[in-house]
Amino acid sequence: MLDTLDYNNKKVMFFDTWASSPQVETSLDLCEQVRDIGGKSYYINIANDLPFKEWVKGTDKIQNAIVKKRIQLVKDLCKEINIPFYTDIKVPYPNIKIETTYLESVENFKSWEVENYDWGMGIISSAVSYLNNAFFNPQDHKELLEKIANSSFWVLASFEAYYNDIRPDMVFIRNGRTALNRPLLRFCQTNKIPFRVHERAGLEGKFKVGINTTYIHDRKFYTDAVNLHWNSSTIPDEEKIQISTNFYDKRLKGDTQAFSFISDMEAGKLPEGFDISKHNLVFYTGSLTEYAAIDRENTADILFDSQFEAVQWLISLVADNPEMKLYIRLHPNTQKMFPQEYKFWRSVLSNVPDNVEVIEGRSTIDTYTLAQYCSIVLVYMTTVGIEAAFRKKPVIVLGNAIYKDLGSNYLPSNLDELKDLIYNKNLKPKEPLGCYKYGFFNMTRGRPLKYFKPTSMHTGLYRGKNLTIKNSDVSSLIRLKIYIKKIKKSIGF
Repeated sequence: MLDTLDYNNKKVMFFDTWASSPQVETSLDLCEQVRDIGGKSYYINIANDLPFKEWVKGTDKIQNAIVKKRIQLVKDLCKEINIPFYTDIKVPYPNIKIETTYLESVENFKSWEVENYDWGMGIISSAVSYLNNAFFNPQDHKELLEKIANSSFWVLASFEAYYNDIRPDMVFIRNGRTALNRPLLRFCQTNKIPFRVHERAGLEGKFKVGINTTYIHDRKFYTDAVNLHWNSSTIPDEEKIQISTNFYDKRLKGDTQAFSFISDMEAGKLPEGFDISKHNLVFYTGSLTEYAAIDRENTADILFDSQFEAVQWLISLVADNPEMKLYIRLHPNTQKMFPQEYKFWRSVLSNVPDNVEVIEGRSTIDTYTLAQYCSIVLVYMTTVGIEAAFRKKPVIVLGNAIYKDLGSNYLPSNLDELKDLIYNKNLKPKEPLGCYKYGFFNMTRGRPLKYFKPTSMHTGLYRGKNLTIKNSDVSSLIRLKIYIKKIKKSIGF
């Protein structure tokens, strides 16, 4: 079942702005599932003509070639499976110029709104993902930001045109976080248009659907979904707990369908000179890229605006207390994938007291063993928090962790309460039910895809056909064309 809605004789518009895999394949699969239960599907993908290609790396020439080839493959497939497919952008290019005041800082840019649509948030979210840098100077990337902004405005205008032509009963879009999808989400919300936000479920061959929400970053919706999934399951609780335990055991071994960062760690290794007689605290940092620009309503109840602010507060708290030791474990992927973020961490942590120790991202120290031996685990949003809570450690969440409202971690409401928790040498772990729910949800969530069979996170076969275009293949073809052109010129052809 797609979801609880009756799609029979309903017109459903699927609107895509990305050409990446498995996002396109998921949209196509849902198109066919709607058709299979009596609905009329319309698939629109305008990625080909957009100046900003979301999640497609390489030079403009390579990006354009990849997207053009991929859209052609999708067009051929839609003709074969009888799904109406449209790629034209029906409205003029907007030619937006960004006001200088918004370029003064990332925070200024986030505040850019037009007709109550948070354009700045979406544009920054896309820019951070593209640059792998949450600390870039907007003035240095004005051209990129204007490319994203124009693509974003162009997407919304085109969406409105298609919506008015088709007049669908339901709209499907992807995600809702980034510049090319956020305005569509806001348009549907503002105009009370029924919509679904789809995303891969993080499990091979499954998708998830959020109803009238951004889903992934909407914490309340996520919490409700996790609780509903647990409470509505007919599986006995003992079996659900075992399924959940398997989730945490897989994480411990680095056996995930996403990314794992434990390959460089030495099992059981602690920092040199680790003293179990001290009141040891550990703070685990997380990568900021995906959460650099999410809805403000999802961050209204946090004590610190950033994990940098949280770390600096923790350092000042323990500085004059020799009985306490604070370990700051940098995320393993930060140094490699996000060098500017890593550089910022190094500047923040360049001069710390003797009872504060910074553990590099590439350190061989075992993240899980360190959590087990420390008195208290502190996180801002990383999943290490819920994993530590499952293993019966007291965990304090200081930021916007997606699992924070499931009841298995401490949520101090003010700084005095936070101090009391940290100073408590006998702080007990919270009840583990929220951990069980989270693990069970992540092991069993999502609905099955019907026509797309993944072979990896970003590849697969759709009805037995490979729709994926590799950067290397396109690069080789472009180089070959350039070479042939040079040969022809040299012989006067």
